[in-house]
Amino acid sequence: MKNKKKRLTIAYVSAFLFNRIGFDLWAGISDEVKSQDVNLICFVGTKLDNYELFSKENIVYKFINKKLIDGVVLWTSDLTAYLNKKNYDEFLNLFNGIPSISIGCPKRSNDMQSIYLDDEGCIKIVMEHLVKLHNYKNIAFVKGPENHRPSQIRFQTYLEELKKYNLPFNEKLISDYAKDWRSNAGIDAVDLFLKKRSLKPKKDIDAIISVSDYISQQISDYLRTKNIGVPEDIAIVSFNNSLESRLSTPPLTTINLNQFDMGRKAVKKLINMINKKGINEDYLIQGELIIRESCGCFYQEKISQKNGILTIKNKSNIDNFSENIYNEFIQNINYKINYINKKYIDSLYNAFIFDINNENSNKFLKSFQEFISHIIKENINLSVCHSLLSIIRKYLLLVFHENDKIIKIERIVININSTINNAIINYDSRYDIKYTSQILRIPDFSLKLINSFKFSEIIKILSEELVNMGINSCYISSFDQILDPLNTSTLIFACKGKEIIDININKKFQTNNILPEQLFNDQNQHQFIVQALSNRGRLFGFIVFESEASQGATLEIIKSLINGAIERALFTEERETLLKNLENKVEERTMELMEANDQLQIAIDEANTANKAKSVFLANMSHEIRTPLNSIIGFAEIINDIEDRDKRMIYQKQIIEESLKLLELINQLLDISKIEAGKLELDFKTFDIKNLINMINTTFALTAKNKGLNYSCEISNKIPDYLIGDELRIRQIIINLISNAIKFTISGFVKISLEVMDKKDDKIKILFKVADSGIGIKEEDQKLIFQNFVQIKNISITQRGTGLGTAISKQLVELMKGQIGVKSKIGEGSTFWFTIEFDIPEDANIIKTKSEAEENLIDNPYVRNSVILLAEDYPVNQKIVMSHLETLGCNVIIAENGLEVIEKLKTNNVDLILMDIQMPIMDGCDATDKIRNELNLTSIPIIAMTANAYVEDMKRYYNFGMNDVIVKPFTKKSFLEKVIKWLFETKSDKNN
Repeated sequence: MKNKKKRLTIAYVSAFLFNRIGFDLWAGISDEVKSQDVNLICFVGTKLDNYELFSKENIVYKFINKKLIDGVVLWTSDLTAYLNKKNYDEFLNLFNGIPSISIGCPKRSNDMQSIYLDDEGCIKIVMEHLVKLHNYKNIAFVKGPENHRPSQIRFQTYLEELKKYNLPFNEKLISDYAKDWRSNAGIDAVDLFLKKRSLKPKKDIDAIISVSDYISQQISDYLRTKNIGVPEDIAIVSFNNSLESRLSTPPLTTINLNQFDMGRKAVKKLINMINKKGINEDYLIQGELIIRESCGCFYQEKISQKNGILTIKNKSNIDNFSENIYNEFIQNINYKINYINKKYIDSLYNAFIFDINNENSNKFLKSFQEFISHIIKENINLSVCHSLLSIIRKYLLLVFHENDKIIKIERIVININSTINNAIINYDSRYDIKYTSQILRIPDFSLKLINSFKFSEIIKILSEELVNMGINSCYISSFDQILDPLNTSTLIFACKGKEIIDININKKFQTNNILPEQLFNDQNQHQFIVQALSNRGRLFGFIVFESEASQGATLEIIKSLINGAIERALFTEERETLLKNLENKVEERTMELMEANDQLQIAIDEANTANKAKSVFLANMSHEIRTPLNSIIGFAEIINDIEDRDKRMIYQKQIIEESLKLLELINQLLDISKIEAGKLELDFKTFDIKNLINMINTTFALTAKNKGLNYSCEISNKIPDYLIGDELRIRQIIINLISNAIKFTISGFVKISLEVMDKKDDKIKILFKVADSGIGIKEEDQKLIFQNFVQIKNISITQRGTGLGTAISKQLVELMKGQIGVKSKIGEGSTFWFTIEFDIPEDANIIKTKSEAEENLIDNPYVRNSVILLAEDYPVNQKIVMSHLETLGCNVIIAENGLEVIEKLKTNNVDLILMDIQMPIMDGCDATDKIRNELNLTSIPIIAMTANAYVEDMKRYYNFGMNDVIVKPFTKKSFLEKVIKWLFETKSDKNN
């Protein structure tokens, strides 16, 4: 791949590119490689773990080699967070002999240099701010995942800072470890502090530090639902300076990780290593404290209550503060800005002091706006503006002690911070909303690919559309040998701009060359992104994009759409091959030809019917997707022109609401498709009906109250506590109806009631009602309200839903042999009702103690230490099953295909086999057949695990010799119940 000029080629290895932190890091790397005139190849897979080091998408990490790559940058903190020492070293061995830089956490090996955030210094800044400025004493800490090393360092530094400031250690102020970064860690922490440990705001807990903006936003939102104010009751400080920190209410005081600069410095250091320049030592990136409202700085009541503020250590040095500010600023950003000198800083500093002493002056604001303009013109990262503002603020607080002056300082700082944030959103390419044209093209791009079933059609679409989405070039290759992908590959598509490149000559190449060498005979600098492609769960090749960081916001979506289209094309080709073989046989046998023609005509009729249905579906989908998407794009563009912070927050919330509508539509479509395909099965179990209703009321009572509505619920005392039915689907129906009632009621009430219609011995029919005083529905529209995608015309556009909620409710009620209807008058309100007949359990006490009996069964010697053979080729499913089985104390042996199952049964005594159906080489049915008939192992129970659970499928599994079936997706409870049942029955039979 290297050209004649020997331009250096650097690899960037990452588990993802497209969240805020990853995007900043990638943008910094991309920016620096352009200035250094080197090539960049981003190898993007998934996170590595201890169970499967190189599975599926992660095969691209093995492409890296000395011939292709001169140096490697690894985002180690995210990529290898879940690896033990052995697997971590195994991964690093891939890059032996290649200069490598680790980003994100202190090095775990002596062979690799690291660039990482000074987590210890960041916590010290945070603690100094909370203790010295705000005089907080009871500071809580919410921990990140246990295996995330930066989080561990932050927590240990927090403990050390408590000792430094003579603050008592209180174990009640420490949260449990977060399960992962996108769990409910913030909500769990608040419940732990306030509910389980009974801590009181202001009295027992003053402030909370968390290791992530996402967690902090959860904490802030959850506290608000409990009428606990931020920061007036509890202050919050966070990490990352992500978009969540700005959209949170109030905006979060947080640590800016400077990922953009981290990426730039990593490239500089790597090039010095390649050229054998510089000192081989780790480099710490200094974080910046970005002060917003959540810490209490801009909350006037909190500030006015302070007793001791910072004191001046040396009054004689006040006149030298400008010089100190300049030196600290230059040291902090680690490079020099041409027009910034000590005199310029002195003018900014004096302008700030002038505004403090003159009530109506905006001298500093105007001066700082000029500074921002200079930064924009020179295309410098706008985060330096936050850095300079923080340093100036720090020195001013050393000068001014009076409360009114401190309040004035903080008000000025928040105005400037808002100005900087506006500049970042409007001018920084990493946050540029100008690429909304890419988002607009994605629905049309998607529809074109969905309707393309030939590879030639896909090639035409890609050559026409990719250039409009900012993709400079695209190359698709397939592995020649699926079981040996690193050997050779074949280029099957190549385009540069709108030009399709002729790939008929020399299209075969060594996989780890990424592309045929002929494609790199030009002298231009390249930035490539390499990702794996799969076909029905198995890797078949990889895709290479040429795209700069600023153009890649939609790249992951584009890759997924292309992957799906290729899957369909490959399937179509297989089907056409089968049809051709059928035609050859038909020519030999006339009778078979007639039968085949009849079958083919049926298939054509079915295909035409399916195409018509698909067209209607796509038309409705296009409308429902475009409507909220238009709002999202429109408000995003409006935000560019609005400086008023409150108005911006309103539009930002509107964007979030419209995004949630898209998510709701997807979830509803999945339910509709399952019901219509006959794949939705009801799960009848004993449940507490009154507890279910109470939980629903807890959610919606607050929503109704916030809208000014009177919300009430009445449950007949004739209804028993426990019934037998599908609790999940009943909950879904009630929530759909209550949501609509609140949505379409402007004032008045929403009332829920449960009445007994009929009761016989062990059965009871219940009438559910949801009444409101809303806008009402016309009589002619009441017949249409339960049809898919129907939206009533007399309802305003802003109030309309997707047209699926009531349709899903109707189909679910009818699945449960019930009835549903509505009574309504325009302007007087509506009453939606439905009836369901439930079985009544014989003895509720038995139900209550059932779970206890099952827990006791787990410790039964028939279950613990049992040997289970898990046949599963998908690593994620392996981890899920192994995690569930840990509860039982079982020993697990893993096989990834049917042949491995046979071999491992020859050398291991197994008590139970969990058999996946679809596996490579040999599937679960063939493996079961060999176990029963060739190995003659008839007593070992075999449980099938599959997503195919039609009646005919179940019969086939039993015919092959399987004892039971677990349907995917499954819950832990249902899974363990079947495992325990078969282990107990099998082993107890042996002992008897």
